[in-house]
Amino acid sequence: MGVVYRARQLRPVQRIVALKLIKLGIDTPQMVARFESERQSLAQLEHPGIARVYDAGATDHGRPFFVMEFVDGKPIAEFCDEAHMTVRQRLALFQRVCDAVQHAHYKGIIHRDIKPSNILVSVIDGEPQPKVIDFGVAKATQPARGVEFQTYAGQFVGTPAYTSPEQAAGGDVDTRADVYSLGVVLYELLVGALPFELRKEVSAGGVDPSRPFPDREPRRPSAGWSSLGGEQEQVAARRASEPSQIARELRGDLDRILIKAMRTDREDRYASAAALSEDIRRYLNHEPILARPPTLAYQARKFTRRNRALVTALVAILVAIVLGASAAMIGLTRAREALSREAAALREERNARQVAQAVSDFLREMLAEVDPKRAQGRPVLVSDLLDRAAAELPVKFASQPLAAASLHSTLSETYHGLGLYARALGTRVPRSICCGAGVERIIPRPWTRWSSSERCCAPIVFSTKPSRCCAIWSPAESDCMVRMRCQHAMLRRHWVFCC
Repeated sequence: MGVVYRARQLRPVQRIVALKLIKLGIDTPQMVARFESERQSLAQLEHPGIARVYDAGATDHGRPFFVMEFVDGKPIAEFCDEAHMTVRQRLALFQRVCDAVQHAHYKGIIHRDIKPSNILVSVIDGEPQPKVIDFGVAKATQPARGVEFQTYAGQFVGTPAYTSPEQAAGGDVDTRADVYSLGVVLYELLVGALPFELRKEVSAGGVDPSRPFPDREPRRPSAGWSSLGGEQEQVAARRASEPSQIARELRGDLDRILIKAMRTDREDRYASAAALSEDIRRYLNHEPILARPPTLAYQARKFTRRNRALVTALVAILVAIVLGASAAMIGLTRAREALSREAAALREERNARQVAQAVSDFLREMLAEVDPKRAQGRPVLVSDLLDRAAAELPVKFASQPLAAASLHSTLSETYHGLGLYARALGTRVPRSICCGAGVERIIPRPWTRWSSSERCCAPIVFSTKPSRCCAIWSPAESDCMVRMRCQHAMLRRHWVFCC
């Protein structure tokens, strides 16, 4: 519709400007009206992301023109590739484009031809600054100053690869048509390809009005990236990244953002360019995006990513607490076990002293019978002393099973040494000792002879109290005599006889 020249303004100030003049030969009333519409649209816009209009007029031949800011920049896709901008840097730059388009929407202007070549990027004060240009097919939602231009039914405006389905079909459009175009541009910036294949008649430069674009859902960016195949290395190099890194970045939130921006049904798209910019901001700040369901797990991941140092510190503190509590519990358990062992050892030592004292007292009393004053001239036999001791032992030590067992063992050994085998056999542990205080159960168990393979079944009496004695007892007479060691820890040094 128009041709743009680089020109120099001489007065009132000298500067380089862009002069847009309607092409010769197409200055029909319809084209002039569209040109006037663009000039009026630009005059309403005051934003650093949109080229400003300085002046307007007509040539001596009546051809309209307007003077606008000269943007010495490159198309946004070309600029990003040459600067080797990363995915996050491209997103940050694209936010400025969304802000500029949102300003136009706020002023009632729909661009309708947003594409990389209409977004020029230049470097100002060391920072890239995008500028949206070419509002030649823009539409005013509320025409001002009586300027109104109508697109006739079936008339296609825009660039096929970037237009929304409703705009390609020649239907009514609103600001969400520009949101769709922004999504396609962002897709190309990130993936390096378009989100779908164009029809042959479109790529050839023509559009058949009788065959509007079919409904087409774009490919997810991660799927589009995978379809590049061998080109991934080259495309990734222009993004200063590895192919695997770009695949990870595209997968997830960016998939959701771009698909929502390019929905076929405009009711499912972002409501405005500002909403798209807000979701990009959320992504860059590791916040939950609006295009994704706010599940608890998703929000927790985002919080962790956004507050990585805090979460790491909290986890470290929690681990320290758990380890400290575990160490304390282990130490407490070991201390209790040590105290229990010490108490058991003290009880064993006390019981051993008591047994030794009782045995010593009993033997001292028994040997006192040998005193000539007590004997009064009568002969004193060892067997008589043993018989008297064996008779008194059950009565005196009824409540001391450990001492009784030890003395029974001593008496039996002495009888055996004197050759009094019948008396030795008769000095078995009495039932009263076995069934005395502390005896809790009697369990029959076969015991093996020391001198033969025959078995002698003798019950063994257990006590669950360490301070009590366990003894072995045979309730019936037998012609066998088996010597065995008691299994209780308190009687490891004592021998008993049972049959």
